[in-house]
Amino acid sequence: MVILPDVKACFSRVRIVNDEFSRLIRAAVLAPSGDNTQPWDILYRAEAEAIEIFLDPERDPSTINAGQRMSLIACGAALENVCTLAGALGWSTMVEMQAPDRWDRRILIARVRPGVQKAPENALAVERILRERVTNRHVYQFRSLPAELRSHLEQALPAVPGLQVHWITAPDQQEMLANLIARGDASMFREPSMRQAFLHNIRFDLPPDAPADEGLSLGSLEIAYADQLALRAMRYMPDLLFRILRGAQMLGAHTRKLVRSSSGLCLVAVKEGEPYPEIQVGRVAQRAWLALTQAGLAAQPMMSLVGLHFGMTCGTAQLVESLRRLHAPKLLQDFRHFLAGIGVSGTPGFILRFGYAPPPTCRVGRRSPPPDARP
Repeated sequence: MVILPDVKACFSRVRIVNDEFSRLIRAAVLAPSGDNTQPWDILYRAEAEAIEIFLDPERDPSTINAGQRMSLIACGAALENVCTLAGALGWSTMVEMQAPDRWDRRILIARVRPGVQKAPENALAVERILRERVTNRHVYQFRSLPAELRSHLEQALPAVPGLQVHWITAPDQQEMLANLIARGDASMFREPSMRQAFLHNIRFDLPPDAPADEGLSLGSLEIAYADQLALRAMRYMPDLLFRILRGAQMLGAHTRKLVRSSSGLCLVAVKEGEPYPEIQVGRVAQRAWLALTQAGLAAQPMMSLVGLHFGMTCGTAQLVESLRRLHAPKLLQDFRHFLAGIGVSGTPGFILRFGYAPPPTCRVGRRSPPPDARP
């Protein structure tokens, strides 16, 4: 166990204790998670004056979430949401981090205790930004980022030991990364279990613009009606037919257009050997996302390359072999070569495109908390 002073934290499902805890809970559930799986749980222990944060591996057992690494990133984002609001409410916190040792049950990730009370800040403004943050999957407006805005974003994120944040806005670098991410998306869709995992989380049972309480509504994908029909058909399409129809290549081409239309990409890299890297990556990525939201910019995670890395390093032997057949090691090697060329060291943990775009057509919702979330 490692005790981290002055680290901010929190959660998703819990008994509401008082008004401030209620506000923190609402902040936590607004955090992003892969395909809106919401893999977190929370218990408030009044006798210990502590909040316990759990990862629920049953929320996303898919191959996209190999080793529960994507879920750990999501838990980090939830922690950061509550940290941000807790600080605005005048709380300091102490967090005891727990190293996960198994994934067959809910796992305690962190225990949070309140610290010194200080003068509150503008908590209402913080809550507004937390609510406004959203995944925007539109094609963006192909606008460059003003130099002063980039400088503001860089200054908005304080340095975190073991982590680096890189703002990639040079057109040639963005073009190379667009091609790599497009290849990554195509590889993930070629892998049958990863393709089915994504399709499983789309709420075909709901109207396209419905605020799905979990999973992704079709409207939130920002794709044409014909493409929505194609996704419906993919659920039942044999792998051979999917390859004949070049489904992965078409999806990759769409991804390339999304990245090219952006003003830039934010990449979070973690130093090898850093403790609890995914949780810390999630926290820093969420800080960047909130800074982009406050600046009026749209954003969308582009995580296929990171997902392939997790698949190769944390996946089952069957998944690793499947990815090898799809030449994922070569793609990841090309990605590492690109990063080295632009001065990025460490292991990439999060990629976020950002830019100027109209508001999303619709937003996903969140699950309602149960009356009691005891483990």
